Amino acid sequence: MDIDDASTDNSLMLLREYQKKHPKLQILQNATNQGPVRAINKAIAHARGGYLIFAAADDQILPGFFELGIAYLSEYPEAAICCSNISVFRNEKPYKFCEIKISNEKKEVLISADELKKKIAHTSFWIPTNASLYRRDLVLKAIYSSCFLQKDI
Repeated sequence: MDIDDASTDNSLMLLREYQKKHPKLQILQNATNQGPVRAINKAIAHARGGYLIFAAADDQILPGFFELGIAYLSEYPEAAICCSNISVFRNEKPYKFCEIKISNEKKEVLISADELKKKIAHTSFWIPTNASLYRRDLVLKAIYSSCFLQKDI
């Protein structure tokens, strides 16, 4: 599923062309720009798959990301999120990608919900949304229990 938040470039046209090759792709379109939070909430409400990813038009997903993420989430059914380090393009010469680590651990780490809350509240720990795979049912549970999702979407 993809959502066009009333973009003014040719991205909707590109999505429609991509949809011709991938007919299962659903496109939601906002008549007026609603901003990222409302657009994401609308996409979550309409999504039907088991997993979510929140990626922008300029994000790139490396090969194997989904397979590895789903494998980890299958191995740890209590986990809601599987995330990785990210790479960003530095727009300065020499042009290159730079990796930004979210953890200094040498291997994968499973963090409990309580531990995650503490890390986010008391450290510089962060979750790169564009490099994270979310278990949809647990995201919906968290959203509805927190009243974040508006009913008018």
